[in-house]
Amino acid sequence: MGHYDEAEAELDKIESNFRLFNAHTAPAELRRLVDQELRNQGVDPDSLRARAAAQKEKKEEAERGRIHAAAMQFRASRPENDPVNGFLACEANENVMFHYMGQHGLDPTSPHSFEEAFLAVRDRLISPARQKRKAPQVRKVNGIEISHESLDRLSARDMERLMQNPAFMNAVNTLPPRTR
Repeated sequence: MGHYDEAEAELDKIESNFRLFNAHTAPAELRRLVDQELRNQGVDPDSLRARAAAQKEKKEEAERGRIHAAAMQFRASRPENDPVNGFLACEANENVMFHYMGQHGLDPTSPHSFEEAFLAVRDRLISPARQKRKAPQVRKVNGIEISHESLDRLSARDMERLMQNPAFMNAVNTLPPRTR
């Protein structure tokens, strides 16, 4: 039984060197212990972490490149100038597409995944035709924007002054009806 007690005492000594005393500082203590052990083995933990971070960044960059290439191939098959089957590349549409791909486990590095997502969510996407209708040209006369919103912000005195300008009145008269 003596050997067992000696072994247990030795184990307690070793364990006390590695015991983490505070749950809040445990990650820092653990990192310190690992760093110390790496240094004892002749390895610089900082350079090891830097290499790991660089490798991770390189992998992520390659992944982004593959995703971009797949997206470009998909976009080439669905040009924006096709009002029925085209894909309008905008942040809102891309978010809907990537959300669908993530929810359904589709590989974003495959153009086929983009096509599948497009077909599944096309009713939720901004179509190229709708986008063209939605973005009216902003007219300006003498630096004043001519839109319902900008006219609403003018004071009565400014409006009266601007109404003396025939170009301003022409621009106001050509405004489309309000859509509310």
